[in-house]
Amino acid sequence: MRAYYPEIRLTTTSFTRADSRLSFGHVAEPGSYSTTVTRPDLFRNYLIQQIDLLMQNHGVPVEIGVSATPMPVHFAVANDPSVSVPQEGVLSYPLRDVFDVPDLSTTNDDIVNGSRLSNSDGSKPLAPFTAQRVDYSLARLTHYTATNPRHFQNHVLFTNYQFYVDEFEAIGRAALADPASGYSAFVGPGDQGDHRSRDPACAAAAPAADAHLSPSSGRTGKGSRWSTSESAPRTPRPRPTISRCCARTPG
Repeated sequence: MRAYYPEIRLTTTSFTRADSRLSFGHVAEPGSYSTTVTRPDLFRNYLIQQIDLLMQNHGVPVEIGVSATPMPVHFAVANDPSVSVPQEGVLSYPLRDVFDVPDLSTTNDDIVNGSRLSNSDGSKPLAPFTAQRVDYSLARLTHYTATNPRHFQNHVLFTNYQFYVDEFEAIGRAALADPASGYSAFVGPGDQGDHRSRDPACAAAAPAADAHLSPSSGRTGKGSRWSTSESAPRTPRPRPTISRCCARTPG
């Protein structure tokens, strides 16, 4: 039983559209480029921006298709709480006889480190990380914070001091209590959080739906997040002990 990652592919035969002054959204020379991608629900804005820039800067279409890279079962069902993948040895048959499993030998930083200059099909890398490498990182976020990756944003601040997390919590709860702050929810480990009802005045002051401020903490599965989401119920939240925090100002 097998599923495959989506793939983005671009081919250009000219230098005329390449601008070496650009830091992203372009390729440096003619050729065929491709990358696998994952979780477009999380990376929607990023993918739209990058694909749009590629088409603008090179004047060629971008192809979206199915790659030849299998999706490990651990990542394929990672977002379904009703499904869990048993550990190797629990079943009466080897798990990898039926499903693809993560391949740590190819889940690496070769592209961004500059040691991998081409893909197995001869195309050049179109992104610094493969889909499986991104899925592995998302799984680490879940593992270390007990919080779904959808609660995180682009900027993460790591710290090993508890009092930093306490300060982030204090800021977040103060923002949650302030109708003018624009924040409406505080999400902690296990996706638990507090919620503040918003009246029309608060709604008018709220930032866009994807704006949030989120500290998340460490290895004991503790963490926290602030966001504009209204879906989080008001539930008790355990205190974090080892800290991993992330923060972004409203808007």
